[in-house]
Amino acid sequence: MKANEKDRPGRLPPVSRPSLDSINLSNPPDVEGYEILRVLGEGGMGIVYLARQKDPVQRQVALKIIKPGMDSKQVIARFKAEEQALALLDHPNIAQVYDAGTTKSGHPYFSMEYVSGPPITEHCDSYGLSIDERLGLFIQVCEGVQHAHQKGIIHRDIKPSNVLVYTQGSKALPKIIDFGVAKALSASLTEDSFFTEQGQLLGTPEYMSPEQARMTTVDIDTRTDIYSLGVVLYELLVGRIPFDPKVLREGGIENIRQMICEEGPKIPSIRLSTLSGEASTHVARLRRTDIRTLTRQLQDDLDWITLKAMEKDRMRRYGSAGELSTDIRRHMNHEPVIAGPPSTLYRLRKFIRRHKHFVAASSVVAVSLVLGFIVSTALYLRAESLRVEAQQASRQTEQAAEEAREAANKEAAARAEAERAGTEAQRAREKETRARAQAQTLAQYFIDDVLGLVAPERAKSREVSVKALLDLASKELEGKFEDQPIIQADIRQALGETYRKLGEYASAEPHLIRAYGSRRQLFGEAHPSTLTSMGQLGQLYFLQARYEEAEPLLKQTLNMRSRELGPEHPDTLKSMVRLALLYSYHTPWIYRDSMLRLLNKAFQTGSRVLGEDNPIPLEARYGLAMWYASSRSTEGLALCERGLEIAEQALGREHPLTLQFMSCLAIFRSWQARYEDAEKLATTALEMSRSILGEEHPITLQCMWALGFSYSSQFQLEEAEKILNETMRLSRCLLGEEHFWTLRYVQHFALVRIKQGRLDEAKRLLTEVLESRRRLLGEEHGWVLGAMNWIMSLQAMQGRSDELKTWCADEINRLGGRFGQNRDIIACIYSTLSRIEASYPSDEIRDGPEAIKNATLACELTSWRDWGCTEALAAAHAEAGDFERAIMWQKKAIDLAGSGPNIRTLEALLLQWRLRLYESHKPYREGLLSLEGSYLYAEGDFKGAERALIKTLEHSRRVLGEQHPETRGCIMALVELYQAWNRPERAQQWQTKLHHEKKPEDSE
Repeated sequence: MKANEKDRPGRLPPVSRPSLDSINLSNPPDVEGYEILRVLGEGGMGIVYLARQKDPVQRQVALKIIKPGMDSKQVIARFKAEEQALALLDHPNIAQVYDAGTTKSGHPYFSMEYVSGPPITEHCDSYGLSIDERLGLFIQVCEGVQHAHQKGIIHRDIKPSNVLVYTQGSKALPKIIDFGVAKALSASLTEDSFFTEQGQLLGTPEYMSPEQARMTTVDIDTRTDIYSLGVVLYELLVGRIPFDPKVLREGGIENIRQMICEEGPKIPSIRLSTLSGEASTHVARLRRTDIRTLTRQLQDDLDWITLKAMEKDRMRRYGSAGELSTDIRRHMNHEPVIAGPPSTLYRLRKFIRRHKHFVAASSVVAVSLVLGFIVSTALYLRAESLRVEAQQASRQTEQAAEEAREAANKEAAARAEAERAGTEAQRAREKETRARAQAQTLAQYFIDDVLGLVAPERAKSREVSVKALLDLASKELEGKFEDQPIIQADIRQALGETYRKLGEYASAEPHLIRAYGSRRQLFGEAHPSTLTSMGQLGQLYFLQARYEEAEPLLKQTLNMRSRELGPEHPDTLKSMVRLALLYSYHTPWIYRDSMLRLLNKAFQTGSRVLGEDNPIPLEARYGLAMWYASSRSTEGLALCERGLEIAEQALGREHPLTLQFMSCLAIFRSWQARYEDAEKLATTALEMSRSILGEEHPITLQCMWALGFSYSSQFQLEEAEKILNETMRLSRCLLGEEHFWTLRYVQHFALVRIKQGRLDEAKRLLTEVLESRRRLLGEEHGWVLGAMNWIMSLQAMQGRSDELKTWCADEINRLGGRFGQNRDIIACIYSTLSRIEASYPSDEIRDGPEAIKNATLACELTSWRDWGCTEALAAAHAEAGDFERAIMWQKKAIDLAGSGPNIRTLEALLLQWRLRLYESHKPYREGLLSLEGSYLYAEGDFKGAERALIKTLEHSRRVLGEQHPETRGCIMALVELYQAWNRPERAQQWQTKLHHEKKPEDSE
């Protein structure tokens, strides 16, 4: 159990402990052979001091001095009687009792091993231990109690403050203190002495068993400690004790006795749900999880174990502490617990959790069996349908015969009809026989050939990987069912889809191609089975970034499903999502309207028809969230937050789509400067994806990227470099050098290099990304333009104004010049160049008149209808000092953006923010690295903007230096932020720093 700060990412602040200042040490108790050092704590029975024992050995001890009124001579006598048994206690989880006696003032004391650690509950909360980590500590406590019970010693006062956790290095060791002390004192727990002079209960009612509360000490056995352990376990899990202390103590001794003996504690998971939202969130956070997950963790096993330990009737409790710890181990090993119901379903669920690796290795068998029996069932149902038709035909025959007998003039016709009906019935029976034979053949194949693959003599191992099992199944399929093409196509479809879900795209392709070809030949192009194969093959090509092959298949699947099944059929909606995602990654920027229309329709219609928790509208929601994530929009954040909530409830926390939502939300949290939340989400998603899908699955790579993004946002660049470098390496091996995800990972790695000041390497990587995207996506795709913008901004950051202009001129010439066919792309280059010349915080780069010229060319090329080009013109005029024209063009840009379908909330906020700047006669100047803070500022999140800008400034000073434009740009952004935040003193402080840090030539 690791508990030191290095082993705990984001260790929680230590829980505050009660102050002991009220205890006066000016006149310490006089105990022969001991030197009192300080007070450790105070309880109902006495005060505990840290003391130095002088004789017979020198050591630090915990000295517990019992309060007056405890009948000292009898107490000491009882304790002396226990000494022989206590001397036998030798366990790492029990603090040793050394000695007993009386002080010179006549008060009894006990000398014990000193344990320098907090109570177990405080330790767990301080380090934010998970449920499993808490259970690991608790098991050690049970082992210590079990040892004492075997020696005939009962504690009688087990509670968190008597279980201290000693930490040494990376190990945390719980130690039970006061063993034997409670028993030595127990004879004085009578009706008269139950309360001390201060009205405090002698002992701890919150942890007392019912038999203790009845105060019949002769009836106490080891099971009273089991009850107290149950209460401690309850508190470790829920963060609360079963009974409210205030309510428990309100009515005095009778109320305490009645509640403990008669009222049952709330089930832990239900007790958790009764807490307030803030309290429950805090409890879950201390256990490194969320409230829903924590509730699910407690339900069933841990609820049952805790309540069994706390049974009112001790005959129904665990028989020993060892039995309690064993049941907890069963839970942690996913075995059935003795506290749980002995249902078959429960034990089966435990078997699956316990043998998850074997089940994972056999998952394809299960999938294949399920799919096989689905096919078998379908064939059987088809046969049943034909049988029903035959029965109906027989009834029609009988009816026809009856009519023939009744109507002699129609006798001949009736006989003919009866013969026809009989023939149809015979055909139906023949179809039923064939269907049953096919079902039997298919079932036999799955039983003998597929399930048989896991036999040790064939698998050559007790454990077989899913991939190896699929490969064996594919090999066994060759040469089978040649005379039954329908069955063969079904099996190949199942194998291909399973390979695809595992990320084994190359292995999936031949199966899906053959399934599609067979079904098209057997059933025709418009048959539902053919369309399924067509859509799956198109999806596979899309995942392989083979866009030209994927698009016609996905488009045709959608068109035919719309026509054959209708626009609201689940298969039609699924095709909408598939084609929309292709458009978002592949088609030119001008087609993004089609993409958004398809995703919105699938999302809205799917939510209405299928429910928002159906995987189809959930996948559409994820597609929209990822699209809006590219612009940091609030729409995307809301979609992602709600999507994760729904996916966790409907699909489970470990479902691949849930993991994708989790990693997407981590990206948003990074942009919000909520760094701790972002890192936690990304780390959780990555750990679960590695466990469920494996290290080399595409979704695992996406989770790795999200974690790298989180590190990069926090300027933890060594961690970001390490994980993104590994993500790139794996993606290149799995998906290829020019896959769209590989290029995304490479681009983000280049941005890390920018933050590290390794600008030439960043430029090389960005150039590679640009060339690949041009080749794959064409000149007009938004990702191509985005890579161009980064390269141009990077040249400005390097202070290479001439190189920037030359690069732009070369690109414009390559595209055919201003009068060529690529007018929109050329306009984008002019607009970006103008924006840099108007806004970059470097005097060597900014050039107001040149920026006006380039922005005007961009506006002319777009017929003065593009709001981005118009906004660049406004920024250029502001840099030139013509704020009247800057305001005019900025308002024009806002009008153009407002009338366009593609304007997003954040873009609209930025437009309004810049208008306010110009109205205040301030130019728009922004550094490359200070973008995050500016986006948050535009959204009105001043605190988040401050956090992001300060972090960026610290990094920029460290890596680039005080005089670098990026550093100065951060300071400018901070000045503007504090002015908008109505904090003029802070704005003036940063303004002064900016003035003092000017270069000598700037101040002349």
